[in-house]
Amino acid sequence: RITVPSKAFHRASFQNMGLELTPGIIDDYFYLMCASIAFWFTVYIFSKDFGSNPIILSGHSVVAVILSAVSLYFHDESKFPEAFVICFGVGFFMVDTFDCILRMDLMFLLHGILGLSFLYFASTTRYYPMRAASMGYFV
Repeated sequence: RITVPSKAFHRASFQNMGLELTPGIIDDYFYLMCASIAFWFTVYIFSKDFGSNPIILSGHSVVAVILSAVSLYFHDESKFPEAFVICFGVGFFMVDTFDCILRMDLMFLLHGILGLSFLYFASTTRYYPMRAASMGYFV
């Protein structure tokens, strides 16, 4: 029998590392994240060479930077939630990581895993109100 650790377990684990979880961010935008993942899988299915197609990669970067700029400009959850940036990025990096596994591209697989990890921590810790995901897209 496989048991899944509870949210309380994860919250306690992060608190031991000195990080405070922000509850409900991804739960509140679950459908938006699913839509983002579905969009990027559709792009993946209908594209040739997803991981090396400069139009797809540049398109993701441009849209992500625009979303990040808008998020940082408003810096207000009621006007433009940081979750929009996070959901857009998670969808792309999930598909990109999947593509890297199929292509056995270790370097970009590491890039995808780091991108997903960064977005996860930006969405669940005290860095969410600071809009860390938006700032991260400018690095």
